[in-house]
Amino acid sequence: MNIPRYRIVIILLIVILLSIIGLFSSWLFHHDKVLVHTIKAEKLENNKGSNFSGKLEALETANIVSKLSGKIDSINVDLGSAVKAGDTLLTLEAHELAASVEQARANVEIAYSSLETAQIDYAVQRQNLERNKALVEQGALARADFDNKYALPFAKAKELALNGASAQVRQAEANLQLALANYQNSLIVSPISGIIAEKSVNIGELASPDVLLFSVINFDKVFMMASVAAEEINQIQIGDQLPVTIAAVSTIPFNGLVTNIAQASGAASKTYLVKVLIDNQDHRLKPGMFAEIQWKENPETKIVVPKTTVISKNGKTCVWTVKDGIVSCKEVSIESVDVINVIIKSGIEAGEDIVSSGQEMLTEGMPVMVFK
Repeated sequence: MNIPRYRIVIILLIVILLSIIGLFSSWLFHHDKVLVHTIKAEKLENNKGSNFSGKLEALETANIVSKLSGKIDSINVDLGSAVKAGDTLLTLEAHELAASVEQARANVEIAYSSLETAQIDYAVQRQNLERNKALVEQGALARADFDNKYALPFAKAKELALNGASAQVRQAEANLQLALANYQNSLIVSPISGIIAEKSVNIGELASPDVLLFSVINFDKVFMMASVAAEEINQIQIGDQLPVTIAAVSTIPFNGLVTNIAQASGAASKTYLVKVLIDNQDHRLKPGMFAEIQWKENPETKIVVPKTTVISKNGKTCVWTVKDGIVSCKEVSIESVDVINVIIKSGIEAGEDIVSSGQEMLTEGMPVMVFK
């Protein structure tokens, strides 16, 4: 059915009239509000930091030599063997040392026997002394004869029992301990738990204090020493955890723990050494591998806004913020200013609506109409 043209015209006029009425009503509703433009306060990303590099080192290393010179009788380990602290790695031919131990034991027994004899003699001489004191007092025995026959033998027996024989026992026991220590030194043991990293001798060769026998390393944990500049050292604390990248093993960083920080800088480098420990129970990390620490400063919360949004009011630096259609002038602390932007340390939060134009007509608590 065709609609007459005049009806179409009437409908269009009604639509236009209603639109005009709506716009007029909106103007009447907002005519008392200032029109402002706003932007969002943005958080400033702080990516400042440094990279520290170095080589991994084993937490414990022991280079083992013999205290004695002697022919190697047996070897119990090989390159790559796992050992525990106290395990015997190598033995020297020690027949003479074993004989010295037996001789020292015999001397200890002789010394104790002599001590027992001296104590018996001391007891006998003391009885004789006490028995004959009465005869001297009665005049039946001359003082000179008493001294020669009883007093002097008693004194000698006492000295031997309490000092001389006891000293011989202590000397014999010390000689036994020395012989045992020398014999024990023929057994070369590992001072630490770890892996045999180096073996430089064979059965039948001569061991001496100048010859390296084994090198044992414990790398259940490894560490690296990082050189840190003076302006950064106070931002690193013992207990901090830092990501450590070892490219030869993985692109995923390992967790490093700061365990030691030098309190004085190197004389030549003027940097401070920081020890970073890395767990390595699976032994994937090997001493000598190149490692890199990716360190970032602790970020501060900073906000960046356009320079034009910052105003001076009553001697204070402020920015106008809008919340629920109401403006408020917030005092801010400024860190730096360039041609375009201002970095704000405190006063506003990221994401707040900041008035970017129309500030001239604003008063505290005023309702505004926002145009973004």
